[in-house]
Amino acid sequence: MRFISVRDLRGRSAEIWQELSQEREMVITSNGKPVAILSAVSEETLEESLNAFRKARELVQTSESESVALRLFNLTLLAADAVISGTVDDKHLSDGMLAKELAAELRNLGIASVPDVELNVDMGEVVADLVRPEPFFGHQLDASLLLRHALGDLYQEAHLEIERNPQLRLPGLTTGRQLRGHLPRDVRFTPLVLARSLARQAIDSLPPPLLEGGIIRVLDPACGSGVFLQEALRELVLRKFSGRVHLEGIDRSPISREMAEFNLARAQREFAQHLDIVTRVHSADALKVDWPDADLILMNPPFIAYHRMSKEDRATVKEVLGPVASGRSDLAMAFIWKAVTQLPDSGVLAAVLPATLFSNVAGQKWRAAILDTGYIRLIGRFRGYSFFPASMVEPGFFVITKRSPHAQAVHHLDVRILFAEEGAEEASLRALRLPFHSMRQQSRFQVYDMPYSMLVHHPWTPMPSSQTEAILSRVKSRVNTTVGDLFHVRQGAKTGRDAAFVISHEEYELLPEEERHYFRLAATNDTIRHGRISGETYLFYPYDESGPLINSERQLKSTLPAYYKSNLRHHKDALASRARMSIENWWLLTHERTWQRACLPKLVSKTFGRSGSFAFDDSGEYVVLQGSAWLCCGSGLSTVEFVDEVVWTYLALLNSFSFELLLNHYCPQVQGGQFYLSKKHTMNIPLPDLTDRSSVEDRDIRSLAVWGRAIHQDGLRIYPEMERLAALIYGIEWSLIAEKLQKPNG
Repeated sequence: MRFISVRDLRGRSAEIWQELSQEREMVITSNGKPVAILSAVSEETLEESLNAFRKARELVQTSESESVALRLFNLTLLAADAVISGTVDDKHLSDGMLAKELAAELRNLGIASVPDVELNVDMGEVVADLVRPEPFFGHQLDASLLLRHALGDLYQEAHLEIERNPQLRLPGLTTGRQLRGHLPRDVRFTPLVLARSLARQAIDSLPPPLLEGGIIRVLDPACGSGVFLQEALRELVLRKFSGRVHLEGIDRSPISREMAEFNLARAQREFAQHLDIVTRVHSADALKVDWPDADLILMNPPFIAYHRMSKEDRATVKEVLGPVASGRSDLAMAFIWKAVTQLPDSGVLAAVLPATLFSNVAGQKWRAAILDTGYIRLIGRFRGYSFFPASMVEPGFFVITKRSPHAQAVHHLDVRILFAEEGAEEASLRALRLPFHSMRQQSRFQVYDMPYSMLVHHPWTPMPSSQTEAILSRVKSRVNTTVGDLFHVRQGAKTGRDAAFVISHEEYELLPEEERHYFRLAATNDTIRHGRISGETYLFYPYDESGPLINSERQLKSTLPAYYKSNLRHHKDALASRARMSIENWWLLTHERTWQRACLPKLVSKTFGRSGSFAFDDSGEYVVLQGSAWLCCGSGLSTVEFVDEVVWTYLALLNSFSFELLLNHYCPQVQGGQFYLSKKHTMNIPLPDLTDRSSVEDRDIRSLAVWGRAIHQDGLRIYPEMERLAALIYGIEWSLIAEKLQKPNG
């Protein structure tokens, strides 16, 4: 293993990688301290190792014994390492050594963490495939390097292989084709570079006296292959910690337990001369059991959204979150909250989580409670979905120190922010491990400090600091009015039971002519598309400007006999049990919103959306359901102007990428990357007063109005000229918009 300083790396990247192909492993140092480890494990090596895992599964010959197959695979890796190092003669293996004999021989040779395998299967061919040099370049597997640096990646692929092919080429079950299926999106083993960085950041945050000796207790309640626990151990060794380390892992997957036990046993043997190490891994649902005491909790919990959870898991999440539960909570939120409450004062949590939890609506109480309980030292976000290929979730992470109940707030301090574009994740993590004054910002990632007070009233989602500051500074210098200055943003109707009150166009056409009078077209999340209201969905709306038109159930039955029989009567009990409703008025909407009784022209928006989520109801015939209506309220706006060119200009602005950039700052994001467009989030967004012709040129208003009408008639498409004008009005740098034009509209 070679040590090389950060200073020596500069300007020598090509040479370093060439040397790495020979050295196989390098430790990068800064001021004499290790800050990173480079290793050379190729994709081909991982694929060949995965083939060995497939063969191990075939040898077991039963789909009931995945854990046995994994132990056999671990034995194969250890045997390959022993053959390559000369500890075991490969000819001896080719003579037909059985798995149980091989395990016994490796133990007799003093090799660490040999798994318990009692199988009468020939290991010769499986091991030979791994140790045989590949034919093209003659390269040979470095099994020790694979075991030390790439086993997490390999285990992830093995885990996914089990999901893809639960009965892989077993006798009598071969299909002759590759099996296909939908992989669980919560299957994600933490990449080594991220686990190593978070372990380092977390240990940096521990109280200094704890690192001087004694006992440090480390827990991972969703341990997977145990990579966080191993990296915590490795970091403590690098810091020359001389006390005792307790490593505990919990995972409800028996396969994960096998992985973690094997890896921790190897790490324990490797570092035994440096530390007194105690390890324990057990299978359990971590949210349903008591956790052992821990000074440091490191984890990558399952990312499972509310709608994908079982009823049992939803109940468990609600119980764990208690008073901080709100709406549709992600499973990861429960793991993190349990960790925060479990930690002792000055204890530290480092966790990977969906980046949407930094800003989504369901996490508002949860985030506020975390701020009241702990001090956030680091927040990171990797833009895009490539870092965890098995999961369509944008990853984030943070490090938190638990505060004592009597400690003062820390809003005067800074929090470190990391933001990285796709492909720059590893580079950003390497930069994070350097001393802050040595960090070099790049165009594809940034590491910077932000005032802690920004977390109290704003989303936590990391953004490029220069981009955010530049956008807001330039926009506010040019636009001095907000949405709230110009519009009354009103919440749409709520039915309390859409299945009873919302019908399709086909169902509407089947109703008698006289019953259709009690229905109005509905603007919903589904019908607002590409900047216009499309499709015909109808809402039962028995109101006029004076109030309800139906005042008794008898009148309901006689006035709307067909609708009562086909729809309403089936929902009577559920409708009568709604809050603030009773058997006396069960056929009415929970909230019809009295302002909707009159037909008013209005801008409308979805509840959750982005560009393309704003439309104009020019006739006023639509009832807004679920979303919001924007009614003009002042600064020169009038009903006459509202249906003239000004409204079309607003329609273009609101559906522009420039406005979406502002949504990204002011509105929380939900699962899928959409923004919560409620009044409390949108009312402070800068929006120009288009009736003030001293701030916006007439010609720009007229030009944008053309594009607004085009959106209303044909739907939103990529209109570069519209985007150029919107950016000009807001003072947003064109390069930021040009980048968005290269991507499909969301």
